[in-house]
Amino acid sequence: MPILIEGEIARITAVVSVEEAETLVAFLEGGANRMVELSGTTHIHAAVLQTLMAYRPAATELPVDQALRALLGRVLAAEPPAMTHAA
Repeated sequence: MPILIEGEIARITAVVSVEEAETLVAFLEGGANRMVELSGTTHIHAAVLQTLMAYRPAATELPVDQALRALLGRVLAAEPPAMTHAA
């Protein structure tokens, strides 16, 4: 199971598929202080990435894989984009 919920932390490991996005959304909706631990993540589906981008939970650990670490580090540390309205 790629997502293991332990209290306020979701441990996300191995290959995370599209099916896991719903589990992650439900977890993150459950409280403002929810965090993710990503050290064991080796591949992440775009739907799960979008969930992380939308909720921006704190990460207790980032993936070991350098490319994934760089991507998720930027995603989770970045400020949300400013909302603009077209006139």
